[in-house]
Amino acid sequence: MVLTRIGHVRELMAQENLDGLLVTDDYNRYYLSGFSGSAGAILITPQEQLLLVDFRYWEQAERETKNLEIVRLQGKLQERLPELFQSLALQNVGIEAETVTVAQLAQWKRVMPANLALRPTNGLVENLRQVKDTDELAAIRRAVALTDRAFAFLCETVAPGMSEAKIAWELEIYLRSHGSNGLAFEPIVASGPNAALPHARPSERTVAEGEPILFDFGARVGHYCADLSRTICLGTPPAQLVEIFALVKRAQQAALDGIHAGQPVQQADALARDVIRDAGYDEQFGHGLGHGIGLDVHESPRVSAHSDETLLAGMVITVEPGIYLPDWGGVRIEDTVVVHGEGVESLSKAPKTLVSHR
Repeated sequence: MVLTRIGHVRELMAQENLDGLLVTDDYNRYYLSGFSGSAGAILITPQEQLLLVDFRYWEQAERETKNLEIVRLQGKLQERLPELFQSLALQNVGIEAETVTVAQLAQWKRVMPANLALRPTNGLVENLRQVKDTDELAAIRRAVALTDRAFAFLCETVAPGMSEAKIAWELEIYLRSHGSNGLAFEPIVASGPNAALPHARPSERTVAEGEPILFDFGARVGHYCADLSRTICLGTPPAQLVEIFALVKRAQQAALDGIHAGQPVQQADALARDVIRDAGYDEQFGHGLGHGIGLDVHESPRVSAHSDETLLAGMVITVEPGIYLPDWGGVRIEDTVVVHGEGVESLSKAPKTLVSHR
């Protein structure tokens, strides 16, 4: 699988007239090598695939990498690159524009041979990661299943008087003790007015009956992420919350029913947005419908009215409409789904019920 992915990279390099590509993004490095260390680089040429790591990762690289030649760095990466590039007679080397900092680029340029050009690339490996293979889908399914079980745990655990921070901590303990190797992202637990903040951070505010409690979290299993949002209420929900919840649920279902491969993401976004707009809440749904998910919790494609991408069979995306009312709260419902030719398969199975039956 690794060699197949590197072969696809070489095809893209040829199209870009590159005789080398230096991969430094953590997720891209893992995708192309299986090496899970937090530092290092991969150099791909038409003939070579090299994994460059320092002393901290020599043994780990030997264990995790089977199809790349390991280059053991004795110092900093920038100290070895000029000699390596010259020995391979490289002239046009691509670098990852979204990962390499301005300072790094300036350092590299100062030591590079005069006849070598460092050329920024955008999304070259990330675009390959959009469509998931069988093994990737299996890992995501496991992550989603664990996330669903964690939501069931929350529904049994959350009680009036618990703080958002305490709930988030109990959630993290559950995920880590039931097979999650890390979290996909910092969990969101937002109650009452805090639920009006789409990316609220857990606070010391205590949850109470009769208000929205918004959860957004995901497990990470086998390096792959899940993403789930649910909104619940303890006790009897007020009429406005019942109305908003039903509207968001209807908007999400419209998207789940209408999304398919070959569809521009703008059209996918509009499926849910039109439902919310027609109900008069367009200004309260200020983010896109969803995003790609895989090794990273937010990756391409961006499912938004402001994106020009197209959905492909095998992509895994989130579908997460929401409505947020300042000083009142908000509702978001999110599932992780696989895009197929004729529709989507929802991997998330957690119930979409407003009232928590403890």
